[in-house]
Amino acid sequence: MKRFEDHRMTFDRPTGWLLSYVDVMTLLIALFVLLLALSRADEGQFRRLIDSLSLAPAPGGAGIVPEPTTSSTTPAADTASDLPPDPAIARLRAEIRDAGLAGKVLISRRARRAELVIDDKVLFASGIAELSAEGRSLLARLAPLVASGGGGVAVEGHTDPLPIATDRYPSNWELSSARASRVVRHLIDLGIDSHRLTAVGHADTRPIDSNDNPNGRARNRRVNIVLETGK
Repeated sequence: MKRFEDHRMTFDRPTGWLLSYVDVMTLLIALFVLLLALSRADEGQFRRLIDSLSLAPAPGGAGIVPEPTTSSTTPAADTASDLPPDPAIARLRAEIRDAGLAGKVLISRRARRAELVIDDKVLFASGIAELSAEGRSLLARLAPLVASGGGGVAVEGHTDPLPIATDRYPSNWELSSARASRVVRHLIDLGIDSHRLTAVGHADTRPIDSNDNPNGRARNRRVNIVLETGK
């Protein structure tokens, strides 16, 4: 009986070393799980992490500043010299020149489309969307060019960022949309198929020049007639 009691006392003794051993094993298992997760980390997430660390400013110093991206604005003149020659564009240029409109209408070529860029003061007086006499005459001379194509025609209204707040046009969104719609209605009156036409107002969201000076803002106030050329 005494021997049995001695063994029981042995099992009842404190086992603190065992708890420490279990803690160490738990930490090792957690470490291995973490290493496994890192070995399978998504490369894109890792790259984003590295980039964010690179851009973060260091203590007492400046961070790495990324290079500015190229502006997405569209030039008023044709700069797409890398595109193959398009007979439709060449014909448009010749007809605009022969009609005496070279100073009032510029052509900006893009893939599968040509943009006729018209200064807004040729079509409209300041702050309104009613076509001027010169504007109606200009559109009448452009109508055969627009009608000669078989693709879609999008009329886009653009403004500068100077605010406008009238009862009829609370903002530049309403003004640019109204001007595009007015040009579309006049083209329909001139015989252009209405199913080919769409009207879009961009307000001041797509400038082609700086808005920091009057000349730049004047260039940004325009109406584009975008013709699908198919090439």
